[in-house]
Amino acid sequence: MRFIVILLVLYLAFKIIGKYIMPLVFKKAVSSIEKKMREQQGQQPYTDTKVKEGETVIDKKPSPKKKSNDVGEYIDFEELDDE
Repeated sequence: MRFIVILLVLYLAFKIIGKYIMPLVFKKAVSSIEKKMREQQGQQPYTDTKVKEGETVIDKKPSPKKKSNDVGEYIDFEELDDE
């Protein structure tokens, strides 16, 4: 009987911890990871395409490749008589 009561108490304790405490722990962990990521981004700014002031840059899409209608050489076959 004592074993069943201990099992029931442990089950309820884990259920309460999982429902109320674990979301707080995960939220804290995610916020600390987010803070670290923001600090890393601050230390290494994105400098891939810096444009100097007064410089003109034109970005355009590459033109789509046109499909050619050339499917090969046309050969006109003639029938031969078997006489």
